[in-house]
Amino acid sequence: VQAEGLVEELYDNKTEWFQADRVTVTGGSDTGGIDFTLDAGGSISGRIYEADGVTPVAGADVWAENDGDGGNRTESSADGSYTITGLAPGNYEVEAQAKGFVREFYPGTTDENAATAVTVTAGGNVTGIDFTLDVGGTMSGTVYQADGSTPIGGAFVIAQPFSASWPEFGPSREATTNHDGTYTIIGLAPGDHRVVAIADAAGFALEMYPG
Repeated sequence: VQAEGLVEELYDNKTEWFQADRVTVTGGSDTGGIDFTLDAGGSISGRIYEADGVTPVAGADVWAENDGDGGNRTESSADGSYTITGLAPGNYEVEAQAKGFVREFYPGTTDENAATAVTVTAGGNVTGIDFTLDVGGTMSGTVYQADGSTPIGGAFVIAQPFSASWPEFGPSREATTNHDGTYTIIGLAPGDHRVVAIADAAGFALEMYPG
């Protein structure tokens, strides 16, 4: 069960998916008494700016994730402000990303392992979790069939930091090829990247650059 500003809950009074109690339903009868009491959630708020620290970034995706098991997301408003609500007490990794900008983890790093946890308490609001996003680099190319001339449209191309372990796609950026096989990936952090092209739905094998 989810409700705005309240902590998501699984039956019976659990916050983790794997802890949820099983509810057995019998055809033609009602299984009653599946009730919930939702706790007030904490929140995290701040602002998203461009690298100058002044210009707001609207429509940025902002995520708060608790040990990979739970959390919530929101988008920044026209003035760059955001508030993520309905968070259970705990430590959260907060990240922000927007089209054309480098993905960033609080407090200002592109390395997920260097992120600083933000502690949320029941019903409390953690403020000042701000981001200044850098404009990212781009990468472009064309995906062909084995003949080197027939383009593959609809292929999925992924670029991730070369230091990341497969299949860790957390810090990655992606694009889908156009009908002529061309693609452009935007918002890339400076540095070396591993690039992967996937068109398995069309029957082609996964390939990493350069072949």
